[in-house]
Amino acid sequence: MSRRRVFFVVLLLVGIFLTADALLELGRTAFFIHEAEMVPGVVTDERERPFEGWGEMLAHGNFPWENNTAHCPIVRFSIDGHAAMADHLPDLDTHAYPNGERVELFYHRPTGATRLNRFHLLWGGGLFRLAGGCILTFLMWLLLRLRKRRSTPAPATSPGDAGKRAKPAPAASRKRRQSSPGKRTSKSSSTGKRVRK
Repeated sequence: MSRRRVFFVVLLLVGIFLTADALLELGRTAFFIHEAEMVPGVVTDERERPFEGWGEMLAHGNFPWENNTAHCPIVRFSIDGHAAMADHLPDLDTHAYPNGERVELFYHRPTGATRLNRFHLLWGGGLFRLAGGCILTFLMWLLLRLRKRRSTPAPATSPGDAGKRAKPAPAASRKRRQSSPGKRTSKSSSTGKRVRK
């Protein structure tokens, strides 16, 4: 196996891994939303820090060319009449949250986990990875298939097979038999003998 083929196989496995990981993340998000309840909240403060890189931005559903500053809001909300504070949200956004802005949260009662109700924060990272994994998997599979077609030699034909395939048609053989000189002379001699008798 050549080095290029090994490289393509490794990239194919990476694409499959990314696709599977993205599907698992989207499944976990869907399960979390199904089990959680939506509660209103008010932003009281926010934390800012720079993104560590493009990978972190894409993991949170943000485009790398938007902004390099990560904003994490601190939200006050109430659940069952009791005030609560969401100060460790896992959602990092390029959007700034001013004080007093009203937001919606998904609150998961069994674990107490909270997430902001923003589409790109909930689904963006998983969709980015799913698209990248599917594209990488398809391209590597296509390249491996094309490379396999080029490497397989065409079936060789022996001279015996060519002679077997090239059989004369029955009509042509009849014409050849009729136009042979030996048969013409035999026919003429037989007709001459009949006349003499």
